[in-house]
Amino acid sequence: MSTRSSIFSIEKLSEGKSEDKKEILSQFFGISRDNSRFAEKKADK
Repeated sequence: MSTRSSIFSIEKLSEGKSEDKKEILSQFFGISRDNSRFAEKKADK
């Protein structure tokens, strides 16, 4: 659910400056990496 809202935010802000887009995308992918690490930890248990 949070992923969907993040993508929506990126689409909504994609109308803005390209610098803003890069910042949002870098934050989004940073969150994605954290989520995959969290999933791996869950799988270990």
